[in-house]
Amino acid sequence: MTDRTGTNRGDMERGDTDQADIRLRQRLAHLEEVNRSRVKALGLIRELSGFSESINRLEKPEAILQQCREQVEKLIGIRTLSFFLIDEQTADFELAACYPGDDRDLVEEELAAFIEDGTFSRAVLEKKPVTAASRDFSSHFLLHVLATVSRTRGMCIAILEGSPRDLPEAVLELFSILMTHCANALETYDLYSRVRETNRALEEKVDQLSASQASLRKEVAEHKKTLTALRASESRYRLLSETARELILKVSCKEKILYVNAFGLALSGFGNRDLLGEDVRLLLPSFGKIRDLTKGRREMRGQLAEAHLICRDGTPVPMEISLVPMTDEQREPGLLLMGRDITERRKAEREKQELEQRLWQSRKMESIGLMAGGTAHDFNNVLSIILNYTDLSLELTGENHPAARYLTRVISATKQAVNLSEKLYAIGREDRHETSPLDLEPLMWETLKLIRLSMGQDLTLEFEPCGMQLMVMGEETRLRQVLMNLITNAAHAMDHRGTIMVGGDRIVLSRSDEPTPLDIPPGSYIRFRVADTGPGIDPDALPRIFEPYYSTKEGGSNAGLGLAVVHGIVRNYGGAVTVESTPGEGTCFSVYLPEVTPS
Repeated sequence: MTDRTGTNRGDMERGDTDQADIRLRQRLAHLEEVNRSRVKALGLIRELSGFSESINRLEKPEAILQQCREQVEKLIGIRTLSFFLIDEQTADFELAACYPGDDRDLVEEELAAFIEDGTFSRAVLEKKPVTAASRDFSSHFLLHVLATVSRTRGMCIAILEGSPRDLPEAVLELFSILMTHCANALETYDLYSRVRETNRALEEKVDQLSASQASLRKEVAEHKKTLTALRASESRYRLLSETARELILKVSCKEKILYVNAFGLALSGFGNRDLLGEDVRLLLPSFGKIRDLTKGRREMRGQLAEAHLICRDGTPVPMEISLVPMTDEQREPGLLLMGRDITERRKAEREKQELEQRLWQSRKMESIGLMAGGTAHDFNNVLSIILNYTDLSLELTGENHPAARYLTRVISATKQAVNLSEKLYAIGREDRHETSPLDLEPLMWETLKLIRLSMGQDLTLEFEPCGMQLMVMGEETRLRQVLMNLITNAAHAMDHRGTIMVGGDRIVLSRSDEPTPLDIPPGSYIRFRVADTGPGIDPDALPRIFEPYYSTKEGGSNAGLGLAVVHGIVRNYGGAVTVESTPGEGTCFSVYLPEVTPS
């Protein structure tokens, strides 16, 4: 029993001794590994000084990252190493390099997971090595931010070959130093690139400045001469301001009137004391709008705006205004306002538009007339054949033949068509016939007496005699037709209810007259007018009223040729026809014919 107990005790002592030997060997192995790591770290430290100088001399980020990769592989056992750099435009982390390249997708997928669980943010904020497992816990990752003192440059992400617990603290510290050197090198390269670009721009600028030095000296000399001339001519410019035919105002920054030239005073009717110190809106109520139009522009000079100047009696005067910023003797900012009276220009623009419209209308009527005359000529030839053969047929059949009454109707209709054709011919061709001097005064009176009974009791015809001879060159029948067509047209427009006024006078036209009929030279003219109190003519219809077959009245009784015939006859006599109409108030036709001296 004693022997067995002794034997067990001996075995236990030998077992304890073996365990102690194992622990001792493990401790020695760990110390040897630590020692090797320290030796490796010391060697890396010696290389880091040369590495820092080397990467700072590199010209591209790709070369810097390649050097960092080589140093990291010497320090840590890694399977994959990738670098993410911040995009300056989007501020996003973009994958700049991955070794080997086949693991790019894996690294980007794991990066998304690190961002989501906050590992990425912790690495950025702590600025030291951060380890994390992959999503399936099959791999271990080591993250370290690439940051300088001033900003973050990117992120280094490595896939370790072993466990992060096998990495000594000294190795991780060296890894942080290496990442700092890499970030500083990237920052140095970026700064160097910017400095190099700035230097290049500065060199170009220096070249430009050197090239323009002589020109600048010349401009400075000329500027000095200009300043001297300006100081010497101050009195002359004041005289120019006082004698200018434009409004000149000096306005303070508080929009008070500081100066008005003599033309402005004369135009507005105000006195100098009435305006000085007053708000500029007293003269220009829309000054605020003018100022706002030019406020957002880099240069006010040359920018024009239209506004109305209000005179003392309340009369608005259209002006073209320009503003120029200026400073006075007290260096107080203000505005110099210059205005030009554009009343005459607007009048000229209206005259130009009216003349262009009349010219267009005249050419259109001329084209329509030529077409109508040609059509009437051909149509008249056909009607002559119809009329001749119908007369011959009626003569051969006799009046007692059953077809005689039908042939008579054909002859009557054909004669109406011939009459219509003659009207068209009068529109389109020069109507050559004998003319003689005629006095329109008795002609108008006789025509009114002739037509009065056919107008009805609800229509009043008034004649305004002028008490003088109205001598024109023409043919009585055609002039009577002109007058009757105008009166008939007015009666139709009023449905034979209302008043028609007829009268004439003598007028001398010059180029400055407004309005002046189109296409007639200046001189002495006889003008007779036919005015009514009807509904007037729509402005949109006015340009077309002299066109053949155009009528604003519905129904078959109105052929639409009356005014076209008037236009053709008057034009053949070297005259013109104008119309003035106001919807709801009435219409007035004026016929101008050249005056002749009675023989």
